[in-house]
Amino acid sequence: MVAASMTATNLRQSRTSSDLDARIRAAAESSLSSSDHHEIRRISCDVVGGVIVLTGVVASYHIKQLAQEIVMRINGQSGVENRLKVE
Repeated sequence: MVAASMTATNLRQSRTSSDLDARIRAAAESSLSSSDHHEIRRISCDVVGGVIVLTGVVASYHIKQLAQEIVMRINGQSGVENRLKVE
């Protein structure tokens, strides 16, 4: 009975985390896609455990930093992992 109770609790926490991640991802995608910088609109993002992960290729460190600053403003996020490559 204790194991079943713990499993149900873990499942609820997982759903809550997944729901929050989905909301954060939607907000991040919306923020990036509405940027005045065309290059930022093409950046991909994912959210894992509240951490926004940015991926893609950008032309400058300035654009890389701007993208990070945009998503850092999103409520509920617990960090940003900026994996953008500058080429």
